[in-house]
Amino acid sequence: AIAAVQQHIFDANAGEPTRDLFTSFGNKMYEDIERALHAKPPVPIGVEGPTGHGKSTIIDMIANTAPWNGTYAIQACHRGMDINAFVGGMYPVPDPNVLVEWHDGKLTRMARQGGIYHIEEMANADPDVLSRLHQVMDEGSRRFLDLVESPEGSVSVETNFRYVASYNPPAKNYTSNKIPMPVMRRFGYIFRLDKTVVNEPKLMKLYMPEETARRCMALVVELRRSADTWVCSRDVKLWGQAIANGFEPLDAVRYSLIPKFTASVDVADSVLNMARSHFAPNTLAPSSMPTESEY
Repeated sequence: AIAAVQQHIFDANAGEPTRDLFTSFGNKMYEDIERALHAKPPVPIGVEGPTGHGKSTIIDMIANTAPWNGTYAIQACHRGMDINAFVGGMYPVPDPNVLVEWHDGKLTRMARQGGIYHIEEMANADPDVLSRLHQVMDEGSRRFLDLVESPEGSVSVETNFRYVASYNPPAKNYTSNKIPMPVMRRFGYIFRLDKTVVNEPKLMKLYMPEETARRCMALVVELRRSADTWVCSRDVKLWGQAIANGFEPLDAVRYSLIPKFTASVDVADSVLNMARSHFAPNTLAPSSMPTESEY
């Protein structure tokens, strides 16, 4: 079943994700983000949304289309990350005649050659590091990157370079920093993915019989009524994969869902009881899948 789903999601020839599993909202976001990336003069783009809701999926898909055709780099941020990870630095080399030489970081490499540079989990980066990125966020031909650490001093940003940052919304149980206002003001567009971009009922039907998928989606809708039990699309997908791999739905709930969103025994027990009610043998499965507005 998993192999069948992978064949459905990815085009057999190009190896690229297709959009037939997107919701109408997902397709709208794809088209609008793609339009923003093609805008002239080029401006940086922010994509905000909960973890596992499809931010990186959309950016990855667009990066595999013309004119970028896979010229793409992802830089995942974390606290304490040094600026050298972005711009590069002087590193030892295995040459007795040369002690150190300059090696580009991901940002510098993409600025030189062009392509889509995706800075992931931007809110986790230290403010001092983000301030060094202001230059490549400036619009149009004025963009350059200071390299005070290198012999060059600076690098001009190639015209085909595009800067995309994704991050979680402030608060809402995320521990990310608040993105500084000078950074936010530099975004030409900010897209908020406050709903899933994936057609979850259609996805779950690829993993399991339709009746089981209807029961699963009914539980998903119920879980999302509370912040304590809210599940993202990635959680739903992994739950479906667990069932496709032979786990009973209740066991899949125990192993794939409950450990992720709560440390409370009471909430965990409540979720398990919810799941039992949906999968009890004497309980009729819902007659239809929830609509896009319901899940």
